[in-house]
Amino acid sequence: MTTTCPKKKLKDGQPFIPSSGLNYLHVTDSTDSSLALANPFACLVPANMPKPPRRMSEISMYMKIHYELRMKAEADRHLVIAQREYEETTEDERIEMDLKPPVPLTIRLETAKQFWATESNETKAAVHENIEREYTAAKEAWETKHQVPKTPQEYHHQLQTAAQYLKPIVNSIAALMNVPVVMMMPVPIPEKNGEIECLSVHSRPSGLESATWFREDAASYEAAEKSLVAWGKTQFSKWIIVVFERFTYQTLFWPGRCACQYSRALTSNVN
Repeated sequence: MTTTCPKKKLKDGQPFIPSSGLNYLHVTDSTDSSLALANPFACLVPANMPKPPRRMSEISMYMKIHYELRMKAEADRHLVIAQREYEETTEDERIEMDLKPPVPLTIRLETAKQFWATESNETKAAVHENIEREYTAAKEAWETKHQVPKTPQEYHHQLQTAAQYLKPIVNSIAALMNVPVVMMMPVPIPEKNGEIECLSVHSRPSGLESATWFREDAASYEAAEKSLVAWGKTQFSKWIIVVFERFTYQTLFWPGRCACQYSRALTSNVN
């Protein structure tokens, strides 16, 4: 018998923690900053994960192209002057004038802005062209590494290799929270003509594979899987299903024929 939590009037945003013997149902989100903690799951995301490229600022590109030949001597001169002025003032004068030690990078940037203000339209246009050229190249390279699968071969490869990327994440969450974790996803299976099935990854803090949900309670797991698959079928467009229905498992290994059939599928009018 399932015992639900008794209703209790709470303040806005206050979580309800059930007493012993009561099943946990739901905890409301709280925006109270006093309850905020450092994200314990940040370690699951690589710190060096590449971000989408951004356009370089015009001053940065201008300095990249012309700093050494056009601006360096003048920037160095400004830096020497600023350093001398700072050294010749007393501590009291620095406090009164709010004078800070000169920062070389800031002086270089200010010098570049002065030069940029007097540059010709031709030079500025060339700088902007370089910005767009570098941004386009960087964006194409980034998209190539992060593109979603577009062909049945690519999708098949992604399914075959998904576990090696998902398993460490699931294991880490299980270890961090000391709870069993199940990741379930409804996906079209190419070798089954696009039939939606469940892809799942399991982990327990104990690390015992024999103690996972689908091994200990197969009936309830299969019921949950069927429910997820039924919902998943509503999430894929008819176009996706038809594309996969046009391929057999053998077709995935015939690149020439596959590319031709996939091209025709892309041009068909499927809603």
